[in-house]
Amino acid sequence: MDIRKAHKINGVMPPRTSATEKEPQKIADVNKNGDVVVEDFNGDLVCQAYMQYLTDNGITEDDVRNVQEALLTSENVSWSFNLFDRIPVVFEVRPAWIDDYIIEIIDRLSGESNRISNVRYNNVVAECNLAASMKKYKDQVYVINSREDLDAARKRVQALPFIIQNALVKKLSVFDRTVAVATSDWAIKNFMKPQQEK
Repeated sequence: MDIRKAHKINGVMPPRTSATEKEPQKIADVNKNGDVVVEDFNGDLVCQAYMQYLTDNGITEDDVRNVQEALLTSENVSWSFNLFDRIPVVFEVRPAWIDDYIIEIIDRLSGESNRISNVRYNNVVAECNLAASMKKYKDQVYVINSREDLDAARKRVQALPFIIQNALVKKLSVFDRTVAVATSDWAIKNFMKPQQEK
């Protein structure tokens, strides 16, 4: 599992929209040697917990910084690795519309019985996220451009043996948390280099 193999990809993803405007981010402080001064998480417990999880899985701040740079320059990043040191897999950042489609699936499932268990909810979300993120498995390459593509990808994921599916979801949690930390206020504040004076 080497997230350092994450790299920017060709093409552009549609921008995610936000319901509220965010304040402009402060540029990172630099000491007299030109090194970026990294601050603590300032109460962002989620980001702190994610970074601890990533550290426990061998992901460093430099790795997060590289992912951030790839995201800022290409709006996407992919991660290639070999599952169980044998099965080639590629993950990419999911497009924004996937979240809405997952909510529709959950609404449909809960509407059938007026409720949905936590276990089923978590399984559906994990399954959809894996299906939408996995761009390559073994020698098969997948493109997810529509709901039909995602439905087909879900069927592929559902057909995998549980042990494979579970291992892929664990890898995806590392990838997703790396992206989440790389796009967090903490990372933007600490990793964005100040512009050179002209």
